[in-house]
Amino acid sequence: MVRKSNMKSTNQFIHVKILAYILNFTTCIMNKIIGTAVLILNVYLFGLNAQNTLKPMLGEDDKYGFIDSISGKWVIAPKYLTAGYFSKNGLAFVCKTKNKCGCIDINGKVKIPFRYIYDINYLGRLKQGWRDPRVVPVFNDSGLLVVNRLVKQKKHWYYGYGLIDSEGKEVLPLKYYFREETPNYYIVNGEEESNTDWVL
Repeated sequence: MVRKSNMKSTNQFIHVKILAYILNFTTCIMNKIIGTAVLILNVYLFGLNAQNTLKPMLGEDDKYGFIDSISGKWVIAPKYLTAGYFSKNGLAFVCKTKNKCGCIDINGKVKIPFRYIYDINYLGRLKQGWRDPRVVPVFNDSGLLVVNRLVKQKKHWYYGYGLIDSEGKEVLPLKYYFREETPNYYIVNGEEESNTDWVL
């Protein structure tokens, strides 16, 4: 009887150890899953809110970069001639030179190549200070951005304006003359300055 009792106690002990091991293993797995989920959530939230915390700032060598407005630390080093604020789609319009402008994301990665021109006369930039981030183009609520580049029309060159989306695709070809701006839209001429107006 003593031996059977000892065997039963031993078996119970083993069962308890196995259950404790399984419980400990399950707890570790759950902690890792929860930790990973929290990390993913933080990254996602950062992606959503970074455009609200990253601000263009003039730094060394008279170049623009982006700082975290909360910590005050540089997130994207100052290396641009000018830079605008991040739009809701997480992209910011920046220029290496007046003839090389494109868009970067919150990590500083180029998302739209530097193939556009920064027209310093556009939107009254000469009056307000053409490098001021407040006058640099941003995407509108529809995810469209007004950009321009040199276009040849017959025998002369001119700044051709149009619209691109967040993928850099031309929604409206860059071939129109800019005329005026209002708070909600842009008015441009057709391919010839005397042509019918278009509203962007």
